[in-house]
Amino acid sequence: MAKKTSWERRKVSCPEEKRMARLFLEWHEDEGKIVLNSIVCDNPKLRDLDNSECQWSCWEKISGE
Repeated sequence: MAKKTSWERRKVSCPEEKRMARLFLEWHEDEGKIVLNSIVCDNPKLRDLDNSECQWSCWEKISGE
C-alpha cells in the first residue's frame, strides 16, 4: 500500500544561524500516524563545502507539532 505523502513550507527561528529559516517539510502517514519524514532548510552555510553542520535543533520541535 502506498504511503500518503504531504508537503509544507514553514518559517522557524534557527538557533544555529540566529535568523528565520525557511523549511520545506515532507510528512507521510504510517499506521494512521502523521510522521515527519524529511526537512530541507535554506541555511546558506549548508550549501557550501565549508564543513558546516546543522544540528537540526528544530527537528524535535517540528515533529512534535
